[in-house]
Amino acid sequence: MKKFLVLSILMIQALVGFAQTDRQHIRYGNRWFKQDNYVKAEAEYRKAVDKNPSNPQALYNLGCALLMQKKDSAAIQQFENAGKIETDPKRKAMAYHNIGWICQSLKMYGEAAEAYKESLRNNPSDNETRYNLALCMRQQKKNKQNKDKQQKKKQQQNKGENKSKEKKEQDKNQKQQQQKQQEKMSKENAEQMIKTDIGQPFIDIAQPNADGELVSLESVVRNPANKYVLLDFWASWCGPCMGEVPHLKKTYDEFRKKGFEIYGVSFDEDRGDWLGAVEQNDMNWLHVSEVKGFDNQAAKDYAIQGIPSNFLIDGQGTIVARNLRGEALYEKISELLAQ
Repeated sequence: MKKFLVLSILMIQALVGFAQTDRQHIRYGNRWFKQDNYVKAEAEYRKAVDKNPSNPQALYNLGCALLMQKKDSAAIQQFENAGKIETDPKRKAMAYHNIGWICQSLKMYGEAAEAYKESLRNNPSDNETRYNLALCMRQQKKNKQNKDKQQKKKQQQNKGENKSKEKKEQDKNQKQQQQKQQEKMSKENAEQMIKTDIGQPFIDIAQPNADGELVSLESVVRNPANKYVLLDFWASWCGPCMGEVPHLKKTYDEFRKKGFEIYGVSFDEDRGDWLGAVEQNDMNWLHVSEVKGFDNQAAKDYAIQGIPSNFLIDGQGTIVARNLRGEALYEKISELLAQ
């Protein structure tokens, strides 16, 4: 990059016509400048400017002294002042060249390019200024490309962050909805469990039997021949359910004629599996099913969370016992019918 330009001897040669005091202060300033004493040089140049503010050479040299002290902003101001009043095109070009040089060193490539262009308007043959202008233009283009890349990258990151944020928000909303649904279901189940607790009246069920005819639980409970009805929830694929069958058969065979009946509700999803299990295990009591698995209205009404599950209902329609397993069923029915 071309170095800044100092008008020292040239200035002295161009001082004809200036007041003696201007010439003296500029000459003293140039001497100090050549000795690298830029502080004293600045002081002399300022005295020259005070004597004649319209002296472009004094302003220019003051800018050079400030520049050597790294007072960049102050130097630019003095070069601008010199450039505005300088009438000689080449000297005007030098002032704007120095402004460009300062801006370029500060990586202010846009401002540097404009200063170099102004310099070339006054001295189009200055190839070094033209070279510096080309460097600034190239750097501007490179900076713009880098900025565009960074913006594109930032946009992509923002897009990714937005997607991630949206997904998190969706997951959060979904989780909240699931939690609300679970809370609602838990509340509903709790309410239903209270409604089907011991001492509560039974809830009627009406589902199709093997022949497709609707059989209601109420019709069985209200049958005068039945003193106790076991509402039994089961499925052919449920191992524990099938493990209860021998106990059910034992109790049913023993107390059937004494007023004990079973109303079995299957949670099977396959009609063949349901009826096949009934036939193969000789389960000769009442059976109904919607063949919808746990998506069974009775499961909701009785808040069934798992099977096997059962409710013992007396002739008045009151639930008197729950989940009688194994020998407990036989013992309970034996006790109740003996009363």
